[in-house]
Amino acid sequence: MANNKTKTIKGIIEKVISIILVVCIVLVLFSVITQKKAGKSQVMTLGWGGAVIQTGSMEPTLPVGTLILIHKQDKYEVGDIITYDIGARRPVTHRVIEINGDELITQGDANNAVDKPITKSQIFGKVVYFIPNAAPVIAALRNPFVVSPVVTIICLIWLLPYTKTR
Repeated sequence: MANNKTKTIKGIIEKVISIILVVCIVLVLFSVITQKKAGKSQVMTLGWGGAVIQTGSMEPTLPVGTLILIHKQDKYEVGDIITYDIGARRPVTHRVIEINGDELITQGDANNAVDKPITKSQIFGKVVYFIPNAAPVIAALRNPFVVSPVVTIICLIWLLPYTKTR
């Protein structure tokens, strides 16, 4: 009796993990396809996005090659590090140093001059998490010769419990 309960619980957990995995894959594909088709500088999926810091304007806080996780907020405050659109090919990630109504003034930590004012509609989101020096890992994951074996190994491990021994 207890063995059947254990099998049932294990089956439910495996199905939940499978559903989560499929949802994650769909969201990543949606994000990549949307970004390529729309030609946008930043894609946000359900209020979340990610980017890699390309310049030294936010050093030492966010060195070049840092992976950042961005989340759309209802309100931004002085001191927040935000990512926003200036109409360029890449978004900008700088710190909010002043707020005047709907306008925000930003500045890179390593910059001497402040940026042109932006509006809240230009903001993609606030940096909520970051991983320094993640660029080499991101670059490797974009390489099909790296991704293919990794995905294959993950799939084999995932399917391993379904194989029967005779």
